[in-house]
Amino acid sequence: MAIATLAPEYVVTNAFRDWRYARGWLDELKTWSKSQKRRFYRHSRREKTPLYWPTIPKPWGMTHAFFIEMGGLSVELPNGVRFRLLKDQSRDPTDNDMVHEFRSLMLDGMRLPSISEEEILDKSKASWAVKVISYFQISWFVAQTVGRSVQNLLVSPLEWFTLAIVICTLVSYLLWWKKPLDVDTPIIIKYDENVSSMVEKFNLQDDQDIEELISSRQGNLQLYSMFHLDRVCFMVAMSLAFAACHLLAWNWAFPSLAEKWMWRLASIGCALFPTIFGLLQFLHAHMDDIKEKIAERLDYFIGPFYVLCRLYLLVEIFACLRSMPPGVYTNVRWTEYLPHF
Repeated sequence: MAIATLAPEYVVTNAFRDWRYARGWLDELKTWSKSQKRRFYRHSRREKTPLYWPTIPKPWGMTHAFFIEMGGLSVELPNGVRFRLLKDQSRDPTDNDMVHEFRSLMLDGMRLPSISEEEILDKSKASWAVKVISYFQISWFVAQTVGRSVQNLLVSPLEWFTLAIVICTLVSYLLWWKKPLDVDTPIIIKYDENVSSMVEKFNLQDDQDIEELISSRQGNLQLYSMFHLDRVCFMVAMSLAFAACHLLAWNWAFPSLAEKWMWRLASIGCALFPTIFGLLQFLHAHMDDIKEKIAERLDYFIGPFYVLCRLYLLVEIFACLRSMPPGVYTNVRWTEYLPHF
């Protein structure tokens, strides 16, 4: 909760990361599904009995991809060893050859389980009542803020800050639209290929256990940087949107002139520092070792100032409540938008 309040763009960037990984899984799932269907259709027409058609793999969607990304599938090898694909291991297949081989190891030679989207959602702990209530609460607040702006009523810094949180929350909600809330029990799928073929595939010694393969390379699966260019650009864009909401309170009647200028500087800092950070991340790939070290030190220098700006904004939205203009308590005249004769 503290991170979502102080750095909501971090939460929405994680949502974008999950969505991106799920999209990568979905592309591979479609490829695997097509290859499996080709295997089915190779059977002669005589073998295609009424019992055959239900075995054809059903198409998998984003809910299934999120389900895998959350660790919803567990592979059981012929020797009884099970491996669960954890969230931190669900990397984009183009990032690491080992991850691509690991995915091929799981699904090569076996059918994807036939599971519907409803079954996956049933495994999660999502409550539609909570989602509906949250949606209407957020929608009502956005309508109130927009209505006050349209009627030239005062909008307090606290309301602008809340609107910024709401924007990040809505984007996260859209990115996680197809994602189950939680998965406690994975689905077990059996791998029919014998252990010797897996040893040959990974150039292992015959006496090396398959479990050692995964455990020895698990660190490589988890070592990834969240600052890939696409996520950096997305995070910068969300940070700018968050800072823009605070800049809308530029001419607010703060209790003192010093607080007004501190608010302005902190709002500019919240927009400026993420932009500089994004540029430095982009330039890392085009720098030599010495310049790259300088850029990394600048990252560490920018971070504390960005946190200070955020902390000041968080404190000031409550500090300015001690002296509020009377106009902030004026209600929106919704009757003006109702049809009348």
